[in-house]
Amino acid sequence: MKKISICIPVVRVEKSLECIAAIHENAGIEKNRYEIVTSIDTERIGCPRMLKKLVERSKHDLICFLGDDTLPEKDFLKNALRAMASLPDGWGVVGFNTNPGNDHAHFLADRRILEHIPGGDFFSTEFEHCFGDDELKDIAVEQGRWVYAKDALLEHVHPINKSAEYDEHYQRAYDKGRFERDQATYFRRRMKRTVERSGPQLAIGFPLTDQKVYTNFFFSFLRLEKPYQFVILMPDFPGHHDAVRNNLVKQALQSNCSHILMMDTDQIYVDPDLISRMMSHKRPVVGARVHRRYPPFDPLCFRGPDPVRLEVIPDAEIELAMNNGNPLVEVDATGCGCVLYDLSIFTHIPEPWFEETKDEKGMPIGEDIGFCFKLKDHGYKIAVDCSLNIQHLTLHATDWGTYKSWQKIHGALEEGAQQNP
Repeated sequence: MKKISICIPVVRVEKSLECIAAIHENAGIEKNRYEIVTSIDTERIGCPRMLKKLVERSKHDLICFLGDDTLPEKDFLKNALRAMASLPDGWGVVGFNTNPGNDHAHFLADRRILEHIPGGDFFSTEFEHCFGDDELKDIAVEQGRWVYAKDALLEHVHPINKSAEYDEHYQRAYDKGRFERDQATYFRRRMKRTVERSGPQLAIGFPLTDQKVYTNFFFSFLRLEKPYQFVILMPDFPGHHDAVRNNLVKQALQSNCSHILMMDTDQIYVDPDLISRMMSHKRPVVGARVHRRYPPFDPLCFRGPDPVRLEVIPDAEIELAMNNGNPLVEVDATGCGCVLYDLSIFTHIPEPWFEETKDEKGMPIGEDIGFCFKLKDHGYKIAVDCSLNIQHLTLHATDWGTYKSWQKIHGALEEGAQQNP
């Protein structure tokens, strides 16, 4: 006969007493089959750490987590145990039906699932309050050990359904900064599990600001060799470059990917193996050499102390990288026409990541250059693969050859002007 330890971290004492009374009334199983383990969070250490302490004190192999603001309804434990029995070998994680329809905020779980959770806690103590339940469900689903018990119902006396006031306890738990930190932790931990389980997972994002693409781009993209698994992302809405890039990042984080390759759609991608070559560098940020699409057609590879004092790196350095078998050149900034990002960097840099700003003189600073300096401020190095050939679409395709031709023409014009003052 399976026995259950019901763990309730307490910050609202009166509500917790109502919860305990509802447990005894509505468990649907004998009282000798469960224990109730509670403790008041006097130091405000948060739900994950409190749950860890309660689990360490508990006696049984089945752990039930309830918030002190829940009121279990008829036969909730009986129904949860029936759902648990439906899982392979009769163990895993059961999500309660926490109204209004949340399937994983509270749970019944077998301790054996802890072997599959990095850190070994039901709610990782890397979280301050939120997202531990999301991670627990994710891992149980990955292991084939998740079931939702719709008939194991809890009434949630919570501001989310307007049945409780948004008091100081809820304000502290759902503080914007704390929530965003927990969300970043959730994405970071999920990406790490994904890579360990399946290797890098790629999102390819097109930062479209209108409804059309060039046919030259389209057919060059079709010719690209793609990984076995990838997702294509387009912005949810038209808008400025910074808004659509931020939207693509958010979509990629939600899609369980580990990397995002942003590819502008006004370019021709010449090298069929572009994606594999960029992935092979195993860098947090690596761009491909893209040229300005108007004179002087220079490569968008810059060094400088800030976004307004940038210089194109020397041609000789780029040519050496193009031809010596080591194609990477480190830069302070590059355009975002074709850049591969490890998505974990976006969990360390606050939103908004991409911003169109202005310098002290009111001159615009592009969202791409601005983000490069955010990367630099957070300790990330940016590399550009100078061997990759991308043609920037204008009235004609622009690449290294165009740039060098422009230099010759420009040099000849200057020489002629000097000879004929």
